[in-house]
Amino acid sequence: MRMIRIILEFIVLFLLILFVATLSVGIVIGWSLLLAWPLSRWLPISLGEGAILTSIASFIATLVWYRILDLGRPSVAPIQYVSSEENEDDDGLWYEEDYPIPSQRFAPTHNERTGENWLRYDLANELALAIDDTPAAKGLMNEKQIHELAIRLSNMIVTMVKDKPEVALHINLPTLKKQMSKMGLSPYDDAILRVTLQTWKEEIDYPEVRELIYEQLWDDPW
Repeated sequence: MRMIRIILEFIVLFLLILFVATLSVGIVIGWSLLLAWPLSRWLPISLGEGAILTSIASFIATLVWYRILDLGRPSVAPIQYVSSEENEDDDGLWYEEDYPIPSQRFAPTHNERTGENWLRYDLANELALAIDDTPAAKGLMNEKQIHELAIRLSNMIVTMVKDKPEVALHINLPTLKKQMSKMGLSPYDDAILRVTLQTWKEEIDYPEVRELIYEQLWDDPW
């Protein structure tokens, strides 16, 4: 069904383009003939020659008027695209426009900009966004409470994979609860832990995260 729908959409689009192109050509020919008829009566030229002359004159007139109107437009500065290397704050710390938790919570200084702190920062922010978008996990928590919870969960998971990198791909609900007990934390609601597991699953899919964990780049500049 999906393939049939794609084919039908392609046919409709092709017919629409063909119709617009035919209509445009018809308008140009009609306009040229309309102007060429009085020229052929007044000047020693045929109707076809008059049509060609009027088409050329119309094109030139359109181009001239476009240039005149374009000169009156205010100039707009081109968009400056910033590379990922330049997308940092004044202290050279990580910066992500959509992230709610600032990088200073994880790396107050440039020297603390390590692989471990970057993972804590990135995971905590992804968790905060995911929890905020999941009513069952968010409950009645306000923004500040969500951020603090996301930071604690991020620290817990990073501690787990830092101690045993081989568990990074195998973290599950019982594993999280066991780690919480080990760290002396009160058990969180299962809805929160499921959001945490899903977010971690998406995080571990990134090659740079896997490289950080399995190459033990925790203390390397990041």
